[in-house]
Amino acid sequence: MEDRKYLEMLVLFSFTLGVGLSLASIGPVLPDLQCLWNVDLHTTSLVFLFIAVGTIVGVVVSSVVMDKLPAFIFLAIVTIIRGVTMFLFPYTGGLALAGPVVFIYGASLGLSAVGSLYTTNLLWPTRAGTIHLVQSGVAIGATLSPLLEKPFLSDGTFTAMMQGTSNNEHFSDKNATLYRLEITESPDSSLAMLTGKTKWDQVVFKNTTLNDSLKESQSGAILGSVNLFRKEANHSSSCDNFKTYLDYPFIFFGCITIPVTVGLIICHRRGNDNQNPCTNPYTSIDKSTDISLSRAQNMFIILMCFLSVVTIAIPGCVSNLLATFGTKSDLKLNLNTTSTMTSVFWLCYSIGRIIPYFINDRIRTFPIIAVAFVGMTAGIVVLFLSLYYGTVCLWISMIFLGLATGPHFSSLFTWTREYVSLSSKNISLLSLGANAGVQFQPLISGLLMDRFGPNSFVYSIAGVCIIHLFLFLSVTVCTRYIS
Repeated sequence: MEDRKYLEMLVLFSFTLGVGLSLASIGPVLPDLQCLWNVDLHTTSLVFLFIAVGTIVGVVVSSVVMDKLPAFIFLAIVTIIRGVTMFLFPYTGGLALAGPVVFIYGASLGLSAVGSLYTTNLLWPTRAGTIHLVQSGVAIGATLSPLLEKPFLSDGTFTAMMQGTSNNEHFSDKNATLYRLEITESPDSSLAMLTGKTKWDQVVFKNTTLNDSLKESQSGAILGSVNLFRKEANHSSSCDNFKTYLDYPFIFFGCITIPVTVGLIICHRRGNDNQNPCTNPYTSIDKSTDISLSRAQNMFIILMCFLSVVTIAIPGCVSNLLATFGTKSDLKLNLNTTSTMTSVFWLCYSIGRIIPYFINDRIRTFPIIAVAFVGMTAGIVVLFLSLYYGTVCLWISMIFLGLATGPHFSSLFTWTREYVSLSSKNISLLSLGANAGVQFQPLISGLLMDRFGPNSFVYSIAGVCIIHLFLFLSVTVCTRYIS
């Protein structure tokens, strides 16, 4: 299993890249969904609850079926499920139909996390850095996702262009109607109005065949239409008058699963052709990793499971709620800016996740996590400053938090492997906590923001950081009792 080559690495990296595209796809579109579905933040936060429950179900199911299916076939099935949910999500039309879709979406995330980690450990059982490298695909996909969605948001380039075309059509229709009614003062002024050289306020109504009351009624009706036109032209001021084209990026995300599925099937066939069936990592599970644990090791696993809950809670919160915080807080940012900021966070997260790949063989995991906590603390401090000093501090905070939170998820597994066997059961437990945290934390933070205001976003992240530090110290103490 040590001689796995570049094809398997590329396919697994592409698989986790698709997971990242899905993982970061909901946050930037959440403000649009509130408007399109005509619901508040409290209601849309239930989306995260459906995803979290689905994730837990996915992890539990994966721990049962992984022993019964070839590894790459299992990943292929998960990929197809994830692709179907991406295709369906833009067409849900409301929270009632979105609930089942995002539940399946969450289940696919749980299945993906356990499947990709376990397959990587099977193919490269002694290379700790490989976990960091393969899992960096998640962060890179999450970096690309907001950038791909940005032109299709309510204030994105494509949507604004299409709205401009729609407004021009309304403008022409209204001018044609006004011209047919012959309400302008002269042919010159009518032509000027059609060419846009006359202001609406300068329109003078003149018709000697109608009495004054009828003329007043007609004038009021047309001026009311003018006011309606003005309101429609200001598409960014109201949720009622814009439309988004979110189906385009989500369809693209779904299409990514097609080549990934083909690659997974090819890897499975290569494994069948080149490996002895009794030792083939594609068709069997290495049972030697499932050994009994001491009491101290069991306590270590329990603490690590709790630690995994908060390991990627901050990335989940930033990815899903940064756009809502930026648009509704006193910063008054637009969706284009917050989407770019989310992408920059995930880019820094990618860098932070891949750095341990180059140093993991030279130092143990504990120093990596300790340094990451220092950077996370700095990011939290700057995040608080953004409430007083504005957008620049928020940008800096996202960079610090991205770099500092990047190493934690992969280090969770490499640190576990230093003390206990990284069996399928242990991988499932750690993935269960991590994937539940990445969805439950946005739910909790979203409800707090709805109840106490958008600044609760900052305080909820700070609270997660404090809990994370406490659990990290508890695990460190526990490792002293493991022989």
